[in-house]
Amino acid sequence: MDVIRALAPGAGAYVNEADYFEPDWQASFWGANYPRLREIKQRYDPANIFRVHHGIDPLTDRDRRAAKFLEALGFSQIGLAAP
Repeated sequence: MDVIRALAPGAGAYVNEADYFEPDWQASFWGANYPRLREIKQRYDPANIFRVHHGIDPLTDRDRRAAKFLEALGFSQIGLAAP
């Protein structure tokens, strides 16, 4: 896999045919959509009932605290809105 990553960095992967041990699976499978997908996951599945190994992780309180801290520092577009 390292050879393929070297030849096509940032190319992503198709989730059903990817390496189970993909080191940066959030970026490879979901790309820039991952933060928004986490917000959607939090809204419609806060109990994380629908989950798979490489699915969308639910937002945690720690994520929300980090988002508030970064927003206080002036980073407003980080994709971790409160529910």
